[in-house]
Amino acid sequence: MFNRRKTPAADIEFSVPRMVCEGCADTIRTALIAIQGVERVMPNAWQKRVRVRFDPAVVDGVELQKALSKIGYDATEAEA
Repeated sequence: MFNRRKTPAADIEFSVPRMVCEGCADTIRTALIAIQGVERVMPNAWQKRVRVRFDPAVVDGVELQKALSKIGYDATEAEA
C-alpha cells in the first residue's frame, strides 16, 4: 500500500536538557511515537536532543513540545 499523504513530512528538533540517559530517551521515544501523526522519533541522550518526523497536517511542534512537558521533560526547539 502506498502512502498517499497530501502534505510532506516535517522534522523538528528539540533540546531536552533533562534527557540524561538512555532510559530517558526510551521514555521520550515511547511517549512521542504514541501521538497520532508522529512517524519517527530519534532521541540522542548524549546531545540532549530529540528529532521528530511528523505529519504537520495531523500534529504540530507545539503539541509535541506539550507532550514532552507532560512527561516531565521541558524542551525548546533546537537551533540548527
